[in-house]
Amino acid sequence: MKKTILIVALLVGFVASGVAQSRSIGVRSFQEVSYQHGFGSSNMLEIDGGFFNTGLQATATYNWLFPIDWDYEGSWNWYVGPGAYAGIRSNSNNNNGLFIGAAGMIGIEYNFWFPLQLSIDYRPTIALFNSTNMPFGFYSNSVGLGVRYIF
Repeated sequence: MKKTILIVALLVGFVASGVAQSRSIGVRSFQEVSYQHGFGSSNMLEIDGGFFNTGLQATATYNWLFPIDWDYEGSWNWYVGPGAYAGIRSNSNNNNGLFIGAAGMIGIEYNFWFPLQLSIDYRPTIALFNSTNMPFGFYSNSVGLGVRYIF
């Protein structure tokens, strides 16, 4: 019985903690669905997923937020953080397979006084595993414009 009460108390705590944090959902570069989950006012998790070239890719980054002093309505932040990505590729050149790698992100965001957020960021990636004949290495093809609804 004590274990059940402890588990229920922990679940209620996690749910309450998750509800208390700021979140936003929207699009990044109009080709990815983007979700951000804030942890307090100093960091956030961003998860993006969408279509790239001839496949699907998902990316998750953990970003530290740094507020920019602003005396008007709304707020500015810049952010930076590490992450990972994975995806599947399929095309007519037999260039099919799985790819996994490391990602990074640096960007700036503006949160309006109403529930809307605009951001622009740069997300380079480094291929770590690639089951296709694509070369391993550094890819820097991801500058993104984000538009998100804050809830």
